[in-house]
Amino acid sequence: MIPDDPLLLSFGLIWRFSDAQKYAQLSEAEFRRFRPLSEPESLSQWEQHVYPDASSRNRHLGELYVQRLIRWPEIPSFKSESHQEEIDVVPNLQRRIIASDSDEVVFFWHAEMAARTDWRLFLDHWNDFCYASDDSNILVLPMVGKAVAYIEERWYVLDRQTKATVF
Repeated sequence: MIPDDPLLLSFGLIWRFSDAQKYAQLSEAEFRRFRPLSEPESLSQWEQHVYPDASSRNRHLGELYVQRLIRWPEIPSFKSESHQEEIDVVPNLQRRIIASDSDEVVFFWHAEMAARTDWRLFLDHWNDFCYASDDSNILVLPMVGKAVAYIEERWYVLDRQTKATVF
């Protein structure tokens, strides 16, 4: 059940977090910690944290990569292709990123669609945020010098300056 909140009700990917039969159902307490951003706010956060230009050709990691405006490491930090690799996602993230459970994260599916939450909620529900076919996800921890790109079951933990964009 989705709380009666206009931002939640209008969020395009709410089904990932509100359909217990097929996907996941966040609890009422978890929904209070999950805040979808409006499109203008998402674009603003993208420019502040991910890439400094959110014009129409720069709103997707894949587009930025194809235009050779960004690069990421050739070898991922780790993968989540097998069942065991999926089990290891949270320990892998926790080993590479020192953050408290309450640290804020901004998760982008692309520049126009993002949500603000906390590190613990992301860790508990990473597989609802990240689908195997997703190819433009990036998570930014604004107060921690790290970001995480998720591209088709490959995870890239990236260093960043806390007041600078990832790319």
